[in-house]
Amino acid sequence: MPVSAASTRSGMVASLLRFCKRKPLGAIGGLGVALMVVVALAAPIIAPYDPYAMDYGAALTTPGGQYLLGTDNFGRDVFSRIVYGARISLYVSLLAIALGTGTGAVLGVVSGYVGGRADIIIQRSLVDVVMAFPTLVLALGMVSVLGPSVENVIIAIATVQMPRSARIVRSAAISVRECEYVTAAKALGAGSLRIVFLHVVPNCIAPYIVYATAALGAAVIVEASLSFLGVGSPPPTPSWGGMLAGVGREYMEAAPWMALYPGVALSLAVFGFNLLGDSLRDVLDPRLR
Repeated sequence: MPVSAASTRSGMVASLLRFCKRKPLGAIGGLGVALMVVVALAAPIIAPYDPYAMDYGAALTTPGGQYLLGTDNFGRDVFSRIVYGARISLYVSLLAIALGTGTGAVLGVVSGYVGGRADIIIQRSLVDVVMAFPTLVLALGMVSVLGPSVENVIIAIATVQMPRSARIVRSAAISVRECEYVTAAKALGAGSLRIVFLHVVPNCIAPYIVYATAALGAAVIVEASLSFLGVGSPPPTPSWGGMLAGVGREYMEAAPWMALYPGVALSLAVFGFNLLGDSLRDVLDPRLR
């Protein structure tokens, strides 16, 4: 057993090294994502101040010295709020993508493998209806109706991501359904559930992972956009989009660091997710090999 565990670890390390060698940009993106995760998890240790604590005597302090990235109009440390903002972005994006793409994947497998009336109902009555609306407009409308909160933002992002995941997984499921080994499994008497879990689902995992990884960057942007428009994470929650909106724009000339540094953090996070997603697509998609 120890030998098997050691072999598994060495194999994972070798695969990781090969990925870094083949896709250096993807490795950089993965490193950025890993750094964001570490910052989010260790926020209480990294942040020098309470992100909610106000000190009006230190309001609009320029970056440097006691406050690394300066303070906002309430005297709150910008660096601490950016660090805690990583938690909001990761929490919302990961949960929304897991919920949205997971539901979409299930619908895609059912739609693609079963076909017929089930495929028509899922694609025409659900997927096409949701995809008829622009992503941000639909998310904005849902949060406006449900009310601004982190949970409602997650529901809105999950809803707009679900149909795209369903379409991608459906395409993979249809191609697998027509393969000879699926026909052979049916001839041997294998049931539909056995075929789905042993043949269809494993062959849909690669495109699903690629899409989910790339969608994380889009989810971060949608969350920031909703917060920027005032219907996302309610203040005083330290959200990158919220820091860019409102007073961040009002003090753009007097205190540009209030919007500049959250914007840089947001850009780097999305850039890292996109680099990682593109590289995983090149590695996992057999049509691109």
